[in-house]
Amino acid sequence: GAGAGAGGSGSVLDSLDQLGDVYQPKSAETQRAYEALLSLIREDYGDQPRDVIRFAADEILACLKSQDAKSDDQKRREVADILGAKDLLSSKFTQLNTLSKLMHDYAPPGEGGDGAGGDT
Repeated sequence: GAGAGAGGSGSVLDSLDQLGDVYQPKSAETQRAYEALLSLIREDYGDQPRDVIRFAADEILACLKSQDAKSDDQKRREVADILGAKDLLSSKFTQLNTLSKLMHDYAPPGEGGDGAGGDT
């Protein structure tokens, strides 16, 4: 993948042109976990194209699997935000989190991240 999408703000739909980078499960086990994740997301997104769901799944995985020392509470708020929900049931967050742990072949985009520094 050449060039990381800098300044990538905007809605999920605006970001669809970056779909080349979405997670691809590499085994039957991770494929099952991924499909389960997609169906959980679809509960919130409703009848959206599969690419939209997959993009949201990617965002959620990046959040849940990030190496930052975020509390579960912070992660839960971020995931709720991605799903466009005001709040996320802790049972649903736990499900998403458990599934994300099963996807051990997921590598966050741009490993290394942008380290410190807040938004300007």
